[in-house]
Order: sequence, then C-alpha cells, then structure tokens
Amino acid sequence: MKTTKETILKTALKMFNEKGADNVSVDMICKECGITKGSFYHHFSSKDDIFLGYWDYVSQPVKSILEIADSKLSAKEKLREIMNLGISAAVNEMGQANMGSFWKIDIAHGNKVLSPFGFTDGTAFSEEIAGYIVNLIETAQKSGEIKSKKDPKELLTVYYAAVMGISVNWSTSGADYDVTDYLNTVFDVVFD
Repeated sequence: MKTTKETILKTALKMFNEKGADNVSVDMICKECGITKGSFYHHFSSKDDIFLGYWDYVSQPVKSILEIADSKLSAKEKLREIMNLGISAAVNEMGQANMGSFWKIDIAHGNKVLSPFGFTDGTAFSEEIAGYIVNLIETAQKSGEIKSKKDPKELLTVYYAAVMGISVNWSTSGADYDVTDYLNTVFDVVFD
C-alpha cells in the first residue's frame, strides 16, 4: 500500500489527538501507516514538520474558497465563510491539544506559520488567496457592509491577531469554552 503525505498527516494527527503529541513517536506513526522510516523522512524532516505540513494542507482549501467565491453571498458573507474554513480546520480537524502543540512548535521555529502578518503577505496562504481576501474586504467596505475605512490589510492583520490570541488561550490552557463563538465575535467586531 502506497502511503501519501496526506495519509501520514491525518494518521499522525489522529494519533496525536488520542495519545498526545509528546507520546507519539515517528516509529509509532510509521507502524500505524505501514511504512518505513525512510518513507516517513521522504515526506517530513521531523515530527514537528508534521504540524507545519498539516497547516499547509488545511490552509490551502482552494476548492472550498472557489465554491464560496462563486456563491451568491455578499462580500462580507463570503469573507465570513472563508474565515470559518480556517476556524473549522483548527477546531474540528486539528483539535485543542494538537493546536496547542502546533503553537509551541511554531513559536520554537520563529512563529513563521501562525503569525497574523502571514495571512496578508502570502506566507500562511498563497498570495492569490490573501489577495482575494483583501479584495473581499475592500468590496464589503465599498458596499457599506464593513463600516471601517481602515486599510483592508490592517483590518485583516488585526482580525488574525485577535484570532491567534484566542487560539493560544484555548489550545494551551485546556479551557472549556466554545472557541468558535468567540472567534465569530471577533469577526463581528473587526468587520463591523
């Protein structure tokens, strides 16, 4: 059975959720996937690299974004739906414990992935997706859906800074609250 990078990512994430990332070794991942260490290291340089690779995987939902782009929703509603894709990936697919591990790994690697600036400069998303999101904000401002006249990139950076703050608290504290509600409130405040 040929194992793809996506299979390794999903298998490892499931194992991390069940056992905790610190309790899962590369050997355990290889055994669960039925692959050799060589095959694992062909796709990933380390266990930490799984989190970084997984973010690349879930943060490029081009098909979903294209479906939203083609919908009849208003610009602000499209923006909300796109933001909810990322929230869903972090909350539902990655999970609280894995998101906390991801934060620790990203910080140890210089906070290059989960930086609020990465979502406007094309680091976290492709430049094409980042540009599309900024364009949605501009369109929503012009139509009056978003009242703020601040620069769209500044609004997006502020939004992601608040989202990141809530994400760190939720994922590293073991807090028991509906993080999605808080994140939707952030959207409403920033993009009022």
